[in-house]
Formats: sequence, structure tokens, C-alpha cells
Amino acid sequence: MKRGLFMHYDFNQVITRHHTNSVKYDCAKYFCPGIPDDFIPMWVADMDFATPDDVKNAMIERIKKSIFGYTYITDPDYNAAIIGWMNRRFSWNIQKYTIIPCNGVVNALHHFVTLMTNPGEGVIIQPPVYPQFFNSIEMEGRKVVCNNLLYNDGYYTIDFDDLEQKAQDSKNTLMFVCSPHNPVGRVWTVKELQKIGTICLQNNVRIVCDEVHHDLTRKNIVHTPLASLFPDNPNIYTCTSPGKTFNLSGNNLANIITCDPTLPQLWSSIFHESASPLAVAAVQTAYSLCDGWVDELRAYLDDNFQYLQKFLEKYLPKAQFKIPEGMYLAWIDFSSYEPDADKLYHKLCIDAGVVVQSGSHFHSNLTGYIRMNIACPRSVLSEALNRIAAVL
Repeated sequence: MKRGLFMHYDFNQVITRHHTNSVKYDCAKYFCPGIPDDFIPMWVADMDFATPDDVKNAMIERIKKSIFGYTYITDPDYNAAIIGWMNRRFSWNIQKYTIIPCNGVVNALHHFVTLMTNPGEGVIIQPPVYPQFFNSIEMEGRKVVCNNLLYNDGYYTIDFDDLEQKAQDSKNTLMFVCSPHNPVGRVWTVKELQKIGTICLQNNVRIVCDEVHHDLTRKNIVHTPLASLFPDNPNIYTCTSPGKTFNLSGNNLANIITCDPTLPQLWSSIFHESASPLAVAAVQTAYSLCDGWVDELRAYLDDNFQYLQKFLEKYLPKAQFKIPEGMYLAWIDFSSYEPDADKLYHKLCIDAGVVVQSGSHFHSNLTGYIRMNIACPRSVLSEALNRIAAVL
């Protein structure tokens, strides 16, 4: 297959997603009762952009084969597509690694907890962080161990002294790394990643690295896969997915990249996961043909963040915001306007009708923060910001 050429894609198109069983749209009133009928959803981390045409066409061609039975991925072209993507986008040669397809990264987090820790043991995470990190640990009867990020003037760094102390505790046997980090938007540097890896591996702490946002960094910001810095180390497991990059989260197909020789057989013997045949076609095509689409998407997201920053500087100057190094999620401190989390939620979601996520979802002691998804047409972003400015 030939990769798509650089061309113009229409990210300004507004697509109606109501009545599609979308969590972001059709479930918003269930999770956020009281929001108005004309709400703008900016909470769930999927995009309001059409999936690439090449991907849609591949799914249509698969539909034409008419049968959709149980599916286990055996086609070598599937792995070849992933290997090629990692090499082209990150200069990471995973030819000798094993790729394990799984039903989503969140499921994988739960599975790693049950496989690699015992009840009561600790799993290290770095709040403020994606809520499913907390949930996957607590629901499996393990202990959440917080290596809280350090904050200084809108910029987050890692408390390595605290991390080393917690890694030295023999009861803590696993660490979840979020890279790029959701929600603060850091793309960890090579030096930071090397230090995380060295501390954990020297203390027999295995690492599961959630890299689902890795493709969507800002211009001139380079994502480095943590495992690429520790070649052939069997105690680092990289979770990737085309879901965020190509707006395919509903297909629920992710991939674990590992050189642990014991994991594939162990995983398949316990977790009986079947892939959707449409998802397989979508993933293979996305990683084979859609480089140009992703390049233009990244440029559009960069412009959206510039628009957001200029708007806040002009109309909400007391808001604390820095353009994130990665992802399409804005992490904004509105505490100077409303420090109370419940009141801020009411103003934004109920009064303004802009559904965002409260910072308290990512760390219990954060108030006045929101996470806002700006992966939408600029006209939608503009309307949402005008509504927010009107109520703050």
C-alpha cells in the first residue's frame, strides 16, 4: 500500500454526532445532569473530526466481505503496519518486539495490575493523572501510591527524590507512566524518561507506559518511547492505540509492545480477547496510509491551542494556561475566577453549557482546574470560549 500524500483535509467541518450512541454527546446529560440542550461537549477525549477517508474506505471494503466472525489477528501485514509507523514516526525499531493486540488500553491497565502485582501491593502513579489509573489499581485490590508531580508557574516536573523513595519500598512493584502526560500535557524529555526507567528497574519495579497520545505532540516537540531507551528490557511494557490519533476509540483495539518472552502466552491463556474485524482493517490502514492526515491534524491542533491562548490572554487574563507539549487536551486553572470546584462546574457546564472535566477528577485536592478537549472545529472552540467568558 502507498501512504497518503500531503493534502488539505477539512478539519473545520462540523459533524453532528447526536443519536450515534456517542458517550461524549448522547451520554453527557447522564453524567452531567442539568446541562442545557445546546451544550457543547469538551469533556471526553475523542475528537470531533472525521476519521481519515482511507480508514473509512478500508472498513467499507471489509464490510463487503459480509461475514464478521470471531477474529484473532494472524495477518503479518498488521504487525508490519505498526512496526513501520513506530519506525517512521519515532525512529523506534520494534522488529524484534512482540505486539499483543488487546481490547483497549484501559482494559490492559487492569490486566497488568492483576498479572504483575499481588493484592495489597502498591502501584506508583503521578497525579494529577488520568482517572482510570486510580480506578484500575483500586478496583483490583491494590494500593495507589502517589508520586505527585511538582508544579511551578504552569509547568510540571517529576519529583525524582520522592519517586526513588517509593520505588525502594519492596511493596511497590509496578509503575504506570503516562507519556505524554494526561492531563498536564508534558512530553517527557529523554533525560526524564531515562531517570524514571533507571530508578524503577534498579528497584525491581516494572513499568507500564501508556503512550496513547504519542502521535499528537506540538510542532518541534519530539515524543520518545520510554522502552526505546532501554532496548531489550523485558520489564517495560508500552501501550499504544490508534484511537486518539485517528479518532478510532470506539473500535476498542490497542496494542502492547513488549520484549518480555513470557507475556504473550500468559496474556492469551488468561484474557480471551477477540478483535473486531472492522477495527483490524482500520488500524492496519491508519498506520500504513495516513501519515499526511496526522501531519495536518497536528498543525490544526497547534493553531487551536494558539487561538485558545490568545483568547484567554485577552478575555480571561487571570486564567493560568500554557500550551501543552502534547495531546489535544487543555489544562486550565480558573481558580482566580472561581476556586470552588462545584461552583466552577456549575458555571461552565450548567450556565455556559460547555461540558468539561473538573480537575478534581485527576487529583482529589485540585480545585479551580478544568480539562478541556480542543480537538474540534475552530468555530466550535470559539463559541465555547465565548460562553465561558460570559459566565466567569
